[in-house]
Amino acid sequence: MNRTIFGVTGAVVAGVLCGPVGCQTQIRPQGQTGIEASFNGFELKADLPAGTAVEAVVSAAEAGFRDRGYSVDRATATEDRGEVVARPPSTRDFPLVRVTARRFDTHTRVVVKKEPFSNDEGLCRGVLERTLERLGL
Repeated sequence: MNRTIFGVTGAVVAGVLCGPVGCQTQIRPQGQTGIEASFNGFELKADLPAGTAVEAVVSAAEAGFRDRGYSVDRATATEDRGEVVARPPSTRDFPLVRVTARRFDTHTRVVVKKEPFSNDEGLCRGVLERTLERLGL
C-alpha cells in the first residue's frame, strides 16, 4: 500500500515538474552574437566567451533588473564568482530571480533561475537577453 502511494505521488510530482517543458532541454541562440542558452525546465545556462569578466556580468544583470523596476536584494562579485538576486516590482517576497556567473578557463558560465519555481523560460531568457545586450554580446 505505501509503495503504491509513493509511486503515485512520485508520478504526480514528476508530471508537475516536467509537464510544462516536457523535461527536454530547450537550446536557443541569445544576444547579438547568438550565444547558445539551454533551458532545462529549472534554469537557463549560457557560456560566454572566456574574456567576459564576472564583475561585468553582475553589473549588467543588476542594471537590467533595475531598468525593469526590480528591486535588487544582493549583488556580489569577485573575479571568479558573482551573483545578483532581484525581485519583480511587487510587494511579495516571492518569486525572486537569481543570476549567477562563474569564471572557468575556457568560458564564463551564466545561470538564470526563477525561485522558488523556475519553469518560466520566457522570464529567464529575457533576463539573459538584457544582460547580454549590456555586455555587447
